[in-house]
Amino acid sequence: MQSRQRLMVVATLSLVFVAVECGRPKAVLGRQDLKRLLGNARTPEDHLKLAAHFRAEAEEFETSAKHHEELAAYYQDPSWLIPGRVATAHCERIGMAARDAASEARALAAIHEQVAKDLPSGKR
Repeated sequence: MQSRQRLMVVATLSLVFVAVECGRPKAVLGRQDLKRLLGNARTPEDHLKLAAHFRAEAEEFETSAKHHEELAAYYQDPSWLIPGRVATAHCERIGMAARDAASEARALAAIHEQVAKDLPSGKR
């Protein structure tokens, strides 16, 4: 019975996370718009749009990292035994990967901000 309650708590937390994520604005650009802009960015404004996209993406990765860190902490309850340890390790790895992805997205944003700053208006 206790394991069933734990499963329900984890399922509920996951559904709450999905609901929050669905309600949040996604990265500024859709996949096709991002590809198009990456291939045609020539003005400071273009690069600032890309920077905004990557900053928004970094925020999404940070949210995912926090969610997985919370789940990992929940799974650390000793009564979970082996499955709990496996789930904890899984959540910790995903949390670290999401933090790394956030860092990379912020680095891309900084690159595009610098390019926007260095470009004269209307040139690549």
